[in-house]
Amino acid sequence: MIATRAVLEVGASEPLTCDAGANAFAFHADGIDFGGVKQSALDNVGVLTATLRDADGNDVHCVVCVTQVMKTPEGLTRRVISPLE
Repeated sequence: MIATRAVLEVGASEPLTCDAGANAFAFHADGIDFGGVKQSALDNVGVLTATLRDADGNDVHCVVCVTQVMKTPEGLTRRVISPLE
């Protein structure tokens, strides 16, 4: 069995400077373009990664969530399993 991997860029935010101390961040994408991805790759378990980078583009921190896509009567539904819960 050969695993098929599809890497999709969801988006990026504008660079910003954060002061020391507690900070919060939110990101929203109106949708994800799955064109060109085989249906068998969508109806599967995957990984959603959010990476914080510094001004030089170096990775500072990364949050990885396991996702599961399931067929439901409404269509494909994605369940995100948070590492923080």
